Amino acid sequence: MPKNIFPYQQVRKFLVDQIQRGVWKPGEYLPSEVELAEQLKVHRLTVNRVMRDLVRDGLLHRRRGVGTSVVEVKPTSRRAPFGDGLVGVLTGHDFNPVTNLYYGEMFEGLRRGLMRHGIYALPLGDISEYMELVSSGICQSLQKSLSGIALMGPANSEAFLFLESMKVPVAVLGVSEYEGTLPHVASDDRNDAAEVAKKMLALGHTRIVHLTRNLTSKLEGFLEACELAGHAVPYRYVLQADGFEIEDGRTAMLEFLDRDLPITAVFGATDHLALGAMLALRERGLRIPEDVSIAGFDGLPARTPGLPKLSTMSVPRERIGEQAAELLAAMSKGHKLPATIDHLPSQWIEGESLGPVRTHDLSLPVSIAV
Repeated sequence: MPKNIFPYQQVRKFLVDQIQRGVWKPGEYLPSEVELAEQLKVHRLTVNRVMRDLVRDGLLHRRRGVGTSVVEVKPTSRRAPFGDGLVGVLTGHDFNPVTNLYYGEMFEGLRRGLMRHGIYALPLGDISEYMELVSSGICQSLQKSLSGIALMGPANSEAFLFLESMKVPVAVLGVSEYEGTLPHVASDDRNDAAEVAKKMLALGHTRIVHLTRNLTSKLEGFLEACELAGHAVPYRYVLQADGFEIEDGRTAMLEFLDRDLPITAVFGATDHLALGAMLALRERGLRIPEDVSIAGFDGLPARTPGLPKLSTMSVPRERIGEQAAELLAAMSKGHKLPATIDHLPSQWIEGESLGPVRTHDLSLPVSIAV
């Protein structure tokens, strides 16, 4: 099995591959959970969780006291046939996967995952442009050749309604805020942002700026963790940037510093916003982390000369793509999957930008209006 994949994904991929290759045929019973756990060298509960999820997804059928068998797939006329082994990849933002590392790595995971099933990933560009082409009838022949569609990144409600109306399988990647009817895979932004908040609070930080750009899940998780710890974040400490670039973070942070409010830490909802905040703090003569600590979210291997290495929550971008590929491959074979989200946990990367509050910072005024 490939390395650098969580045991859950390893087991799920193994079972799905065995089913799709016909090793276990429709109606045939799988080995017991204990046997599979020994074979794959994982805990039995991991196998149990995967098998329960595959039962939920319609790939397996479980009979109490008998065992778990492969479901006989009977594709409906609405979902078959599914083209010529091509998955069209649409982007929610106007970006190029070659230059946008975050979604570029997600695309690479998707491409590799699809290739394992003999399916090719075909970049189709921005979803808004694609919708215009579809409405004009230009790409009807292309649509008929698609086995499915993958959307990477946020889109507006009109775009999601368009995707939800399509007759080919569609999966959404990397959008924690999506709550529609399509299967989707994303990082667990709400819980992961809460973990960042807990790390900051444990170091004594209570004057924390949350620098974001309409990333609701991260904001809600962060605010909730702070409130539960008894340190509710005042509304003036929630800072909305105009975009996702480093310069957007820098501009927003400079505006906040002009308010002359006490501050000991900044949580950037993306690494680029966090790096922009670091530049602003350096411009004002503040040291990181001695004067102000900073944490980011993404885990991009970006570093600005003269600034400390960013402490950040690293999102499993390639694994999100690989997991979405498994969903699309299963749906292209006629399996109807529920509109659930697969939350993949992120990993904390310890850098140099997050440290404890200095003793004198604890005496900063606390009477800030919420």
